[in-house]
Amino acid sequence: MRLTKLLFVISIAAVLTACQTPAERFTKVKPGMSKDEVLEAAGNPTFSRRWQSKDRWIYTFDNRSAEREVHFENGKATYVGGTVTPPVSAAEQDRLNSSGVKAWESELVKETLAPAPPEPEAVVPAPRKPKYEEIN
Repeated sequence: MRLTKLLFVISIAAVLTACQTPAERFTKVKPGMSKDEVLEAAGNPTFSRRWQSKDRWIYTFDNRSAEREVHFENGKATYVGGTVTPPVSAAEQDRLNSSGVKAWESELVKETLAPAPPEPEAVVPAPRKPKYEEIN
């Protein structure tokens, strides 16, 4: 009888912990956690991307009506919270990068095609005067 009660309590506890929604599980994620700890606490992310040299995991909840992000640097969570929107769109960033590369390429072409600077004139040493008068 005692064993039956114990199994019943354990099964109820297992059911209650399994009933947590993904959003409730995400509340356990804190900055400083490792990637493995985040996976254990919140499960697999919906998306993962690399942005500004950081791994970025995106979790979506309630049919994509809510999103939360975790950013990692050196394997540790550095940001846990709402969606971060980049200051410029991806297309605008590509345009900025492209214009910077084009300016750099045009400078390189100018340097490559520019005529070489003239060689400095050879310096001819003045004739050397003997220190002492030579005797004939």
